[in-house]
Amino acid sequence: MEKHIQPIIPMTVASSELTNETATYNLSKIFEDQALSDFNLIRFIVYPGQRSVEDQHRSREYWYIAKGEGRLTINGQDVIAKEGEVFFFNSLSTHQIINLSNDHNLEILSIWW
Repeated sequence: MEKHIQPIIPMTVASSELTNETATYNLSKIFEDQALSDFNLIRFIVYPGQRSVEDQHRSREYWYIAKGEGRLTINGQDVIAKEGEVFFFNSLSTHQIINLSNDHNLEILSIWW
């Protein structure tokens, strides 16, 4: 009997704001009806001068700033998030980012579990 691991299937998710693009990838793989991973990956773009939705959830999360620069607010504290930096959000932390550029997109990869 052959054993199969289900492929990662990208699923586009409409953003709650028309000013951003979001694509979600479930990194969970099933092998013999058992999940091998509970991680998810999301890639999202914040357009120039726009902001992400303020978010808070039970999951833990990492953001990798893939392109651009923004002002990131974590639990009311502001920090400048630059390309190549990584940020961690613990469970129930509020977080939101504003794209500081008037010309370039801010691209973020998020992993949560």
